[in-house]
Amino acid sequence: MAVLAVAIAIGASVLAGCDTTPVLLKGTISAPGGTALPGVPIAVFADEETIVATGTTDGFGEYLIRESSGLADGTYRIKVGDRWWPDADDWSSADDIQIVGGTTAIADAVVVPSGSIQGAVVDSAGHPVSDASVNLVDASTGAHAAAAITTAAGSFVIEALHPGAFHLLLLHDDHGAVVANGDGAPVEFTIANGSADIGTIDLSTGIVTADSSADHQAQRIGAGVDHSCVVRADGTIGCWGNNAWGQSNPPSGSFSSLSLGFVESCGLRTDGTISCWGDGHGPDTSPTGTFKSVQISPGALCAIRTDDTLLCWAGPPELSEVPAGTYSSVAPGGDHVCAITTDGSITCWGDNPAGQTDPPGGSYTTVSSGWGHSCAIASDRTLSCWGFDNHGQATPPPGLFKAVSSRMSHNCAIRDDDTLVCWGNVQAGLASVPSGAFDAVATGHEHSCALSTEDSVVCWGDNGSGQLNVPGNGAFESVSLGANHSCALSTGGALDCWTTNSIDMATPPTGDHLAVTAGYDFSCAISADRTLTCWGDDASGRATPPDGTYQAVAAGSRFACAMAIDDSIVCWGSNSAGQTSPPDGSFSAISAGGSHACTLASDGDVTCWGSDLGGMSTAPAGSYQAVSAGALNACAIDLDHVITCWGTSDYGVTSPPAGSFDQVSVGEYHACARRTDGSVACWGANWTGETDAPAGQFNSVVAGSERSCAIRLDETLTCWGSQVR
Repeated sequence: MAVLAVAIAIGASVLAGCDTTPVLLKGTISAPGGTALPGVPIAVFADEETIVATGTTDGFGEYLIRESSGLADGTYRIKVGDRWWPDADDWSSADDIQIVGGTTAIADAVVVPSGSIQGAVVDSAGHPVSDASVNLVDASTGAHAAAAITTAAGSFVIEALHPGAFHLLLLHDDHGAVVANGDGAPVEFTIANGSADIGTIDLSTGIVTADSSADHQAQRIGAGVDHSCVVRADGTIGCWGNNAWGQSNPPSGSFSSLSLGFVESCGLRTDGTISCWGDGHGPDTSPTGTFKSVQISPGALCAIRTDDTLLCWAGPPELSEVPAGTYSSVAPGGDHVCAITTDGSITCWGDNPAGQTDPPGGSYTTVSSGWGHSCAIASDRTLSCWGFDNHGQATPPPGLFKAVSSRMSHNCAIRDDDTLVCWGNVQAGLASVPSGAFDAVATGHEHSCALSTEDSVVCWGDNGSGQLNVPGNGAFESVSLGANHSCALSTGGALDCWTTNSIDMATPPTGDHLAVTAGYDFSCAISADRTLTCWGDDASGRATPPDGTYQAVAAGSRFACAMAIDDSIVCWGSNSAGQTSPPDGSFSAISAGGSHACTLASDGDVTCWGSDLGGMSTAPAGSYQAVSAGALNACAIDLDHVITCWGTSDYGVTSPPAGSFDQVSVGEYHACARRTDGSVACWGANWTGETDAPAGQFNSVVAGSERSCAIRLDETLTCWGSQVR
């Protein structure tokens, strides 16, 4: 909003209403041509940071600030909307206003409104509605403020709006609707400056059906070099893919958005604070204060504070030294940073060999930066790119768009009809863009992920670290962790394996199954007909199970055991320590570890066999309800729900936590257990965050080799530690 003309006069005090204290400052704010501007905020400053009084223009564009507001004799400077009086960018360029002897200072202004609002209108089936009349109504006075007609794509933009609060009224043919929340209450849209994207509106109900911020929705999903993360509907973060630097091991808590770099990740908590994790990042390196958004890249980490100022850190000086001003969006790239100022223009800084810091003019709502290029969506929803174009990355497709994401030398964007399009260096599977309708997209190094309008995640491109294996895509009954791969059983009986897939150990058979277990480099499952099937490395015959029908199966390092329908135990594979020579008898549970195994008898006795290194096959006497064998240890839960562990004490597994538990799992050098209240506790070695269990309640938990997984009460899967899904 630009101030074109101002005037000051000294006059007498004016009394109005029941507040009889003197009016010390007043004025009229109007648009060019004399139209009064209601709802314009007025702020009186004693210094650059201290506001002593505020006001707002009424339906006639007039404001009054009385002595009762705290104003007194003195020298002040005022803000009219977003501009310092008279028409200045900052405090230092503003003029003084003197209040002396209780007389009234008058400050009038003529301003050019620069706010805008945009969105789209659809029918009850989700189809775009063209030629609909979108009317902006002043929320305080009910006066008609502005209008626009929707395009063939159902989109609209209303520009040149003054600051204020508004309602939207939709009119099409004989139908009308006020834009409302799900409870039917009218939505009040506040226009300050720049552009507001209200999302998609259902004409039949007037309800906003999409998130009101495209940028916020886009930041619910992120893609790094070879890891991916998403903010779940409950506000927690789930990550999968490479976790060598802890980049896939997010902290617990509630988050609203996230952003991923190469080997680091950052999230914006719902309280406005930022938490970062991964290489060189933790609680001590996250910035202090409260923020509106965070975006990170291989070049820099940047965040917008709640006062719209911008902070960039952990990057070279040419990227972390931010130009002065206020911002609504920021996009750090590999070698430069671009940001949208609160007036809608773009400014960039950093390296500039290909013009990547020379953005186009105009008003923009979204910007994203890759390595040597950037792309932005203008207020009219068209797309512009600039910088290096050696792979066509700076040559965007035509059309109207709602979101864009740039990384390295490729981009992906969501059109107004919610479909995806990608361009630039789209190799290594990046060209396999999924079909469907999407709300958000995130590009990574050699893979990309998108969030569908139904809130499901799909990823495509390179999958060398399992970054395409989205967790929680479906409901799961159980999960098992091998040395370098993992397998899960869905509630429908299908098998799903991920991460390392050498010798096909993560390529499970199709069909319905009852159970699955993952060993060092092979896996086994019980089919719906209760026969056994195994896949992966068959050295020592570990992937060649015996005939028969079974009710439970457990894979160890290079061997496996199963419990038959008659409750007897049979084992196969490597017998280097006698681990495939089980005892005779009738049993109720079976568990296999590195080179030993343990069973639970119907009377609660635990029997172990195989290697007794560190005493791991020397089970304590007593009655137990559950048992688990790991690489060097074993643990059992007694009838009082107390955990007892035995074997080597080198890594702390033999020191379980106190409390009441009903399920336990021992991994290579750590263990996890579920408490009777549904929460999870882990202990032992914590080299990659494998014992940093998330908060919440769970159906089950399993410990593996430097990683752990658990199934939530809603049957979704979450993992933490190394090589997480």
